[in-house]
Amino acid sequence: MTREQATKKLKALKELAEKGVGGEKEGARRLYEKLKNKYGISEEELRQEPKDPQEKQFDGDTLFQAATAEIMLKAEQEECDACPGHYGQKECESCGTYENIQRLCLQLETLSRKRTGGKNVL
Repeated sequence: MTREQATKKLKALKELAEKGVGGEKEGARRLYEKLKNKYGISEEELRQEPKDPQEKQFDGDTLFQAATAEIMLKAEQEECDACPGHYGQKECESCGTYENIQRLCLQLETLSRKRTGGKNVL
């Protein structure tokens, strides 16, 4: 049994030890303590929310890229909103601001997928 599997099982056993009926409460409590000691898992570790194994932390360079793209996207959207035309009209397709918005959205999506192992979270 892996540590992750043991943690899952311990959480279920703890719930059964707290909410079970009769002998199942005591049996769950004993097994809970036995597994907790065997795998060296603390109460604090059991209270923590599980992390998405696919999600990675941004490194400094990627975080800088994402923040810069987000700031630039906001500025481009403000410029687009100030335009007398309406976003999405035919003339928008030849507008540099419209192209920049599309490029920045794609860049942010790519960075997001890199962080989440291919899943889109935007």
